[in-house]
Amino acid sequence: MKQQEMIAKVDKVLRHWPEIDKGVLDYHAQEGMSAKEMESLTCRDGYTVPHPEKWLRAIWASYSSSDELRRTLVDRRYKACERYIKTSMALNISERSYYALLDDFRMSTALAAVQLGLLHIL
Repeated sequence: MKQQEMIAKVDKVLRHWPEIDKGVLDYHAQEGMSAKEMESLTCRDGYTVPHPEKWLRAIWASYSSSDELRRTLVDRRYKACERYIKTSMALNISERSYYALLDDFRMSTALAAVQLGLLHIL
């Protein structure tokens, strides 16, 4: 998988992050915490996320190792669905800085996903 394809895949998963989080929590609330991991989760828009719990681990590994600015940017982008103009103005950063921080987070998440076997590099 090429780097651009990996980043696009990670971005798609990140856009569904709140729904994945809720779906996994709901699953374990119904099935109990000892239930086996979900094999997949289909989101409202029809996008299917394979191994959603592994994806959450990859996302949280990247998120927890990020600094406060990057976490705030990621929260605004993927949880609040805020556009870059509003976020960059609120955080007082340039467009270039916004996308550099976002790309760094996506790449970090992609690398964690590779370690968990979710993405493969050829």
